Amino acid sequence: MKLNLSKVGIKFTEMNVDEDKHKRIAGLYHIRTLPTLVITRGGHPQESLPGVRPIYELEKIKQKYGL
Repeated sequence: MKLNLSKVGIKFTEMNVDEDKHKRIAGLYHIRTLPTLVITRGGHPQESLPGVRPIYELEKIKQKYGL
């Protein structure tokens, strides 16, 4: 089941990366585990949050970053 983040007004992009082949990308976004939610602004990572996040946490993230 996919979470519809548009319900909380967050624009997102799903990115599947083979960590063994693309270690630079995983390192750039501080991805250590899957899933990982990466908050970016202007293409630059602001925060990396490992694990599944409940809707109320997404609402807090939205407020924190003014999304």
